Amino acid sequence: MKKIYLVGPDDVGILSLALENLKDRKDREIDFTDLKLAGKEKFRYKNFVHRVRNFYLKNFRNNNLKTIYYNSTIQAKINEKQKLYDVVVIIRPDLLNDETLQLLRRKCNYYVAYYWDTVAFFPRKAAIAHFFDKVYSFDKADCLKYGYTPHHNFFIKQNTSTAISENAYGIHSYDKRKTQLENIAAVLKKMGIKCTLKAFSYKPFKSNFLIHLNTVLNYTAMLDEISQYKVLIEVQKEGQQGLTFRPFEALGMEKKMITNNPLIKEYDFYCQDNICVVGTDKIEIPVSFFSTPYKKIDQKIKEKYHLDNWFDTLISPL
Repeated sequence: MKKIYLVGPDDVGILSLALENLKDRKDREIDFTDLKLAGKEKFRYKNFVHRVRNFYLKNFRNNNLKTIYYNSTIQAKINEKQKLYDVVVIIRPDLLNDETLQLLRRKCNYYVAYYWDTVAFFPRKAAIAHFFDKVYSFDKADCLKYGYTPHHNFFIKQNTSTAISENAYGIHSYDKRKTQLENIAAVLKKMGIKCTLKAFSYKPFKSNFLIHLNTVLNYTAMLDEISQYKVLIEVQKEGQQGLTFRPFEALGMEKKMITNNPLIKEYDFYCQDNICVVGTDKIEIPVSFFSTPYKKIDQKIKEKYHLDNWFDTLISPL
């Protein structure tokens, strides 16, 4: 049995849901440390002098007592685990300092990182890649620039029998993408197509098309919402050169998709009947896109992008 240690932040519950499914396999044993949960153990200043010291470290030594405390908490949780693993898989290693990354290095025979964010968004990722036997990335441009191994994201849940209530659905953070989301919504409205677009922001905002969310939706709850719609809408962040999770969720649950990411045409599951790629300024969506049924994708192609195959790639040294 292969012993595996998965480390990463379970921000919206995606990793815990993945673990529920991965543990069904009898050929591996998986331990997990949630970097987000560990970080919730609050740092508290002991006194005024302690606070002044932290100010000095942050501003003159590029260090931080809060960061030191966070890493010491993670290190304690790592040391609670068994002595040696066959594989350590880490997601968002940029959250950890070098000492913690080296500790994980000593606990395994094979050390692998998966970057499901673009390096430009978290630059420390480029500086720490040398710690790992292999770095996988979803971003094709990062793979070319830094020599990472290309790997796609995945889907967990497959098509469900949930009744379809409306036509189109999208959920994003409230950021620069809002204008294009509103433009897509305006086009759909003219076509007589109902759509639900949600946007997360701690601060309230005004929009004729976007529904404000002030808390991040749990991943399982989001998948349940997705299952109720025929078409998913995704506007990708500027600067990313890979597919996010949304196209794979659409593939797994057999939903059509409207996206602004032309890279999707390079994938073997791309089908013009199922995926409508729109431009930034010119948004053209055929009426037939909503009136025709989803075209089934070959099962062998579909299974390539399932969680099991994604994880098997990560834990298999080449």
